[in-house]
Amino acid sequence: DAAYQDALEKGSTPAEATARKQGVVDSLKANFSAKEATAAGKAAQAAAKSGLSEGAAKAAALSAAKGVKEGKNEDAALSTSQGDAAYQDALEKGSTPAEATARKQGVVDSLKASASSIGPIGEAVAEEAYQKAIAEGATPQEATARKQGVADALKANFSAKEATAAGKAAQAAAKSGLSEGAAKAAALSAAKGVKEGKNEDAALSTSQGDAAYQDALDRGS
Repeated sequence: DAAYQDALEKGSTPAEATARKQGVVDSLKANFSAKEATAAGKAAQAAAKSGLSEGAAKAAALSAAKGVKEGKNEDAALSTSQGDAAYQDALEKGSTPAEATARKQGVVDSLKASASSIGPIGEAVAEEAYQKAIAEGATPQEATARKQGVADALKANFSAKEATAAGKAAQAAAKSGLSEGAAKAAALSAAKGVKEGKNEDAALSTSQGDAAYQDALDRGS
């Protein structure tokens, strides 16, 4: 009930507040602690706010509680839980397990990209990169890779200019169907190239070689 009231006071709809309360109840029933149940409630509320199913909100709650129990901080547990919720929601709406997994990954990636460690200005730069990619005709997956590349570069203390190149490099790697690790390698390679004085095109070329190398390693070469 305290979780319900707290949610309402913070401007949630009754449906979201109910989801939060239910998430707390579900996790307490599953023998999680009060601290774990608090994270569970927030996770269920976030799933409800995204318009996901009740089953998805429950999946989010138990995922977040489990995450906190395993020693994750609350933010990390909440991010993972939203991926698990998206997976459950997709299955309930008739997606194949592979499609549901792709949706889960997309949610997790975009949450990672907007992680507050890059600060509000960094978040705005990353979000702008995503929007720009979509406007240029990229798929949501490629645009997410671009946003993630920008975020990765900013987290590694590269400048906005260097991070812009990083985003383009990660997007190109994703477009080539390379692994997530490869897209990240491309991003950091391109940022480093621009930092070292290469022009953007040269830095992007080098980065795709580095991405191919990483992708090959990821695939067991």
